[in-house]
Amino acid sequence: MATTLDPATEPTAPLSRRQAWKAPARPEWVQRLNDEGAGLDLYGVVPLDPASLIASATRNTGLSNFGSPDWREPFERLVASLDGEAQLNLVGRLMTRSDLLMMLEARLRVEELYRQHPEIESEKIEAPIWVLGQGRTGTTLLQTLLSLDPENRTLSICEAMFPVDSAAHFAAADHRIRMWNRVTPQVESVHEFAGHEAIETIMIESCAFQQPAWLNLLGLSPSYTAAMGPENLSNALEYGKRILKAIQWQNPGKRWVLKSPDSVRYVPLVLQCYPDARLVWAHRDPVKAMASAVNMIGTLTYVRSDQKVSEGMFDAITDPAMTAASLEQPIGWIEQGVIPKAHLFNLQYDTLMRDPVAAIAEAYAYFGLKLGEPARAAITAHLAANPRESRPEHRYDQGEAGRIAQERTLFDRYERYFGVPREIA
Repeated sequence: MATTLDPATEPTAPLSRRQAWKAPARPEWVQRLNDEGAGLDLYGVVPLDPASLIASATRNTGLSNFGSPDWREPFERLVASLDGEAQLNLVGRLMTRSDLLMMLEARLRVEELYRQHPEIESEKIEAPIWVLGQGRTGTTLLQTLLSLDPENRTLSICEAMFPVDSAAHFAAADHRIRMWNRVTPQVESVHEFAGHEAIETIMIESCAFQQPAWLNLLGLSPSYTAAMGPENLSNALEYGKRILKAIQWQNPGKRWVLKSPDSVRYVPLVLQCYPDARLVWAHRDPVKAMASAVNMIGTLTYVRSDQKVSEGMFDAITDPAMTAASLEQPIGWIEQGVIPKAHLFNLQYDTLMRDPVAAIAEAYAYFGLKLGEPARAAITAHLAANPRESRPEHRYDQGEAGRIAQERTLFDRYERYFGVPREIA
């Protein structure tokens, strides 16, 4: 006789970290705007289509040369995905249209600058310090502290938004990026967004419209993301470098400090673009870092939509198996010599947090550099003036013991290979 199972008593698989994530309450003004928007024809009121975006960008700048045509097809695919899949609310569509216009206009202005000053092509981005690693491993702190060395410079949010004549556009950049905080105040606890703050290279690489790591923060775009491959990432890196050269020509400086946690998945492409890059890989308990990353990505995408992060979106950050694979893959590249050991310094998160100056001095020494007294003094002063306690606490669910134990098995090789200490059992 067949046994009939009662669905009410049948065991169910636990929710994934992404499914279990709970959205914060929105500010009243944001919720009211989005509620009003639900009754409007959002697709008509805030159009996201290639023709209107390109027309607006060319009208706003008086320019029409976008440079190499490899951006066009990915741009059209991205916009179609944002329009049809991202489920953007009214505030989200307004922000996303604004961001897309800003990227198009930045590209137009960069290409015009190169037309007027072809000598920019000869600029060299020499031996940059390139910070990478799993998200939430102290990479932002490291980038910020490294940028305080008078011998270094880094990419600011203002420069990324307005790479041509950025100083004149600081107020606009600061206002636009702080909108993330105003729309979703919890953003302030997971990442610092302000015009002067340092930012990842993925922001300028997005002007190639082939960098899902940043563009999916404008709205979850699964079909676009699925279509992007290594060639697209290579194009994005090269265009990011083109923008860096333009910034450097306008404002000559010293050694670049660049950051891209996402690039741990494609280090060989980074080395093709920046052959002499000095890689600093930040390591932290991968389970704790992933738990923090799930909350970060959930919060950042919630700025524009009620849609939760699903399978296929930010997998290398939020899915345990995919995150483990992305951290384990570079081991093979190291052992095969694709990543030369002389180009890679491994930095433990607990070392950085315990004594940042000593940790940075050790990284410098590895690459034959010296951390001078002005840099040491600047880092010490910054840490004293900006304690972590001055920012809202980042609260997130670390997960129950059973989940953590299962995830540990996935990260075993990575933890053992790099000697990563555990922060949670």
